[in-house]
Amino acid sequence: MCNLMKTVWTVPPGAENSINTEAVIAIMSIGGGYSNLREMFSAMDLPTMFRSTYTYSNEHAEVCAAWKIAASKSMEEAAAEEKRLAIERGDVDVEGVPYFAVVADGSWAKRSYKTNYSSLSGMVSSLICFLC
Repeated sequence: MCNLMKTVWTVPPGAENSINTEAVIAIMSIGGGYSNLREMFSAMDLPTMFRSTYTYSNEHAEVCAAWKIAASKSMEEAAAEEKRLAIERGDVDVEGVPYFAVVADGSWAKRSYKTNYSSLSGMVSSLICFLC
């Protein structure tokens, strides 16, 4: 066809994670937990990291902390952009405070099968946000 080949990185080269970190990221990304990871490794005849010792629990905690930072940064950037756009549109109150709608969807409080994995991102049923 067009003979175009392009490499796309989810992690910049030189900033690679350990194989254990990548395994935890992968299983969490599809809504799984330790039991799913153990089952997958077993099917591939690979040794599984332990849940209660350093490996899985600490990797899981580090991934959650990194995702929380990334999510916060992304939301702050989105809020700043929405604020800028609201000011450009003139969507401000009498005191000059910009206002805009926030829409969220796609939250799963429980999001896996047979592992009882609870989403650490949580769920909001009603939210009022004021950005000054």
